[in-house]
Formats: sequence, structure tokens, C-alpha cells
Amino acid sequence: MCVPQSQTSNPFQKSTTKTNTCVSWPAALRCRVRIELERLRKQSCSDELFLRSAKFAIENIMHCFSGDHKMCKERSRVCTYRVTSSYKHLPYGDH
Repeated sequence: MCVPQSQTSNPFQKSTTKTNTCVSWPAALRCRVRIELERLRKQSCSDELFLRSAKFAIENIMHCFSGDHKMCKERSRVCTYRVTSSYKHLPYGDH
């Protein structure tokens, strides 16, 4: 079972008990690794590029889960923490 998109950046956000944390941590990690690898495979044109990108993405997951998102933009295909949307082109800021 995968963690909902809203919880991919921090699987401990709503876990307060030790039991919930022990159950959610492995599931969140498995799901995050699987999604990262699936998205990288779709975007990579060669095995060499896939392996290099996968190594960086997997190393970055632990930083991302702990709240350090400085490398997520370039290494992660899942984390949306640093994604910003600009609505300046819409009239009067309506969106």
C-alpha cells in the first residue's frame, strides 16, 4: 500500500505512536523507492543514466524524509516540496 501523495515528503507527519511509526516507515520507504525508480525508468534513455540517477534519488530519500529538501528538485521525481506555481499570468491573481 502506498502513502498518499500529500504524505510523500514526510511519512511521520500524522504518526504519533511508536506502533504507527514502525508500520508506516517501511511502507512509506518501499513506496517512495518504487515510485522514484518507475519514474526514472520512464525518463531515462540509457541504463547508465538510469543507474546513476537511481543512486542519487535513493540517497536523497532519507534527506527528504527528514525534512532536508535542498536536493529534491534535481534528484527526486516524487517530492513536490520545492515545486512552486506562478499565477502571475492570470488576470487579478485568479486561479
